[in-house]
Amino acid sequence: MEFEINEYLSLKLENGETVIYVGGEPFDQCKFLVFEIPITEIISLDKIESIDEMVDKHGNVEKEQGEFDISIPIATQFWAHCSNLQAWYENNYNTRILHSNLAFPLLEKLKRAGDLQAKEVFKTEIINRFKIGHIPSIYFLIVEKYVSYLDNKSLKQIYLENNPKLKQQLENWDENLSQMITMICFKLFNWGDQTAEVILMNNPGGILELDLSNCELKQLSKGIGAFTTLEILNLGHNRLTKLPEEIGKLSSLKRLEICSNQLIALPEIIGELNSLESLGLIGNKLTSLPNSMRGLVSLKSLWLSSNKFTIFPEIIGNLSNLETLYMGNNNFSVISKSLCNLSALEWLSIDHGKLSRIPDFFGDLVKLRYLNLSFNQIMQIPENIGDAISLNSITLSYNQLTSIPISIGKLSNLKDLNLSKNQLISLPVSIGDLKEITKLDVSQNLLTVIPKTLMNLRSLRYLFIWSNKLKRRTNKELKIFLKKLREQNKGINIA
Repeated sequence: MEFEINEYLSLKLENGETVIYVGGEPFDQCKFLVFEIPITEIISLDKIESIDEMVDKHGNVEKEQGEFDISIPIATQFWAHCSNLQAWYENNYNTRILHSNLAFPLLEKLKRAGDLQAKEVFKTEIINRFKIGHIPSIYFLIVEKYVSYLDNKSLKQIYLENNPKLKQQLENWDENLSQMITMICFKLFNWGDQTAEVILMNNPGGILELDLSNCELKQLSKGIGAFTTLEILNLGHNRLTKLPEEIGKLSSLKRLEICSNQLIALPEIIGELNSLESLGLIGNKLTSLPNSMRGLVSLKSLWLSSNKFTIFPEIIGNLSNLETLYMGNNNFSVISKSLCNLSALEWLSIDHGKLSRIPDFFGDLVKLRYLNLSFNQIMQIPENIGDAISLNSITLSYNQLTSIPISIGKLSNLKDLNLSKNQLISLPVSIGDLKEITKLDVSQNLLTVIPKTLMNLRSLRYLFIWSNKLKRRTNKELKIFLKKLREQNKGINIA
């Protein structure tokens, strides 16, 4: 069964389901909108301007076919869908007739298929939704990036001065829609609407978490300073090049994510965030850190990977409570001795860098549990690495190591040791003292023999020794050794 609305839009009944076709290709399966509206509330429908508002008011919503409490014949369902879309077309693709999460994707698809009528009304329908002022619909248009179709001239038509209903809705600030309202205001400001910043500055407060990630923000409104109760702020994956001074007013902030932006520097005021526990700055263009960061007395996690550091920032050594530090994919070749001041440090990752050596003071990091220095140019491990007795995992793959110090055997808590893709000729017999180790990877090296002390590693479950230079004359001996190891360590994986 098929019903054609126009040359671009049709519906087909397939296996008991109504499917929308655009340009001859299946677009989506139809869903029913079922409303249970008391007779006493019918008069209130006069104030409703779209299906979206109907859903908000009477709730219900979208149910898949076959989920109804009432029995509606499949053919009747099909013709009801056809009638709805026919009415939508005859009303010049008025998106208020359908729910926005169907109307706009369908209208966009029709426009791309060559429907001139859809192309003509597409931008107008976006603007009209701002005029209606329904917050969830506008939020949907922003999040799904439909507003990006508007040029600069069209953008001004969605400014609050041209949309009094929306302005009133934002000013009323429904606490149940706080996240939506805040994001809409920040986006409007980013598009040049100064009125939106005033609304942000007058927010009612009490907001604890704000997610403004993936909003294509090029600037952050000064209004951010009015959100003094914020504890979590996510600004990741935008286009920010700087932060406003008002960021320093967020005295309650505990977590700040600004990853994947274009920050060149941090403002000195950042040091005022003395409640901050986690700061994410991965994927920016930072070359240094402000001295004011010594004021981040609560900071426990710092993420600085994929920036432009050519010198290890000395100020990091002042963050005495730091437990986690990620600084991979930068351009410095020497780790500052100030790092040894981080007595609380547990996780350290400086992978994909230009390091040529591991400093001797690493042995002083007695709380360090996780160490990742892979993809560097390290040629030697200091003998006192064995003093870092808390180490649980070491990853030194893709370096230029030729030997391992005997002291490695002192790391009694070590469970995972990855030394793959180096130039190791041999392993120290002390490696057999790693009683807790479960995974050992020494693949892709230049090993000619495997120490028999590996038989002492009764916790070992994964052993990778492939692609080495094991001598042929010892092949038989190696096979016997590996067989014994398999018998002893039931379930071990050897490659």
